[in-house]
Amino acid sequence: MNYQKYMEIALEEAKKGILCGEQPYGAVLLADGKIVSVAHNQVMSSNNNLNHAEIVAITNYLKSVKSKPKDLTLITTCEPCVNCFGTAIKLGVNRFVYGSSLETAINYGSNDIHIGLEDFKLIYNFEIIDNVLKDECDAMLENFYFKNNVVTYSKGTSEEIYWMKRALEIGRKGMLEKEELPIGIVLVAGDEILSETCTMTYTLNSPITHGDFMALYNAERKVYSPTCKRPLVLYSSLEPHLLGFGAAIKCKVDKVVFGLEAIPDGGSCYLPNIVGIKERIPKVVGGVLRDEQYELMKEFLNTHEENRVGYDYAKTLVKLYESEKKR
Repeated sequence: MNYQKYMEIALEEAKKGILCGEQPYGAVLLADGKIVSVAHNQVMSSNNNLNHAEIVAITNYLKSVKSKPKDLTLITTCEPCVNCFGTAIKLGVNRFVYGSSLETAINYGSNDIHIGLEDFKLIYNFEIIDNVLKDECDAMLENFYFKNNVVTYSKGTSEEIYWMKRALEIGRKGMLEKEELPIGIVLVAGDEILSETCTMTYTLNSPITHGDFMALYNAERKVYSPTCKRPLVLYSSLEPHLLGFGAAIKCKVDKVVFGLEAIPDGGSCYLPNIVGIKERIPKVVGGVLRDEQYELMKEFLNTHEENRVGYDYAKTLVKLYESEKKR
C-alpha cells in the first residue's frame, strides 16, 4: 500500500493543529484499508496533556465503530510516545506507520519519554513502516520548535530571583487580603520599582484586569519617559496572558520574567506570530521560582471553595504541573 498519501493527510492535519496553538502532530487511522479517523493534537484546547493526535484519532474512532476490523493501521507524523503506543496496542493496531522518530522530536524540544517501537515488535507482533515522508515531517518539527523557542527557561540570576521573590510575596498578600488568585507582578526600571500589584480580576470584577496589565497601566507614562532607567523588566509569578504581552510590547518592556507557565492561556507561544513589530518583542525568561508559584496555587485551592472565581483555573495549573513532574 502507498502510505505517502495518508502521511500527506496527517501532515495537513498537523498544520491545522499548529494554527490552533497545538504542537505539530497529526494522525490518520485506517480500518481495513479505509480512513476512519483523522486528528491533530488537542492538548491545549482540552487542557489535557494526554490528548495527543493518536489518542484523539482513536477516541473518535471508538465513538462510531460498529464492528471490529481485521486490520488497523495508525499513521502518524511522528513515532508514537509511550501513552499513544499503549493505547494503540490495546485497541489492536496491527501496523505503525510514521515519519519522524520520537528521538528527533525529543531532540527538538518535545518532553515525551523515549521508547523504541522496535523493542516491542516481537512481543506484540505488529508491523513497523518508518521514515515515510521523513524529511517533510522532520522539517515541520524543526520549524515549529525553533520558531516557537522564544522563552529561555532557567532558574534565574540572583537579580531575577530577588525580584521574583517580591512578586511571589505580593501575590500571596493579594490572596490573603483581596481573595485574588496568588499572582504577583513587579515592574522594575533599572533598580527602581515603577509599580507592583497582584492580579485584580476578582477585586475589579473584570476578566481583563490581569496583574501584568495593571502593573503597566499603573506605571502610567513613566515607561515612555526619556529618563526611565533601563532595562525595563516585568516580573510576573505566572506567565502573562497575551493581553499582558501585548501591553509589555506597547510599553517597550525590555524583558519579561515569569515563574510558572500558564499552560491554559499563556501568551508567550503567540509571540513568534506577531508580525511587523518583532524588534520590540521583549526577551522572555521563564521558570524562575516556578515551584514556589505552584505551592501558592496549591495554597489557594486548600483555602478557597470550589465555586470561587479562579478555582478551576488554579486547579488546572496544579494538575498540569503535577502530571509533568510524574513523567
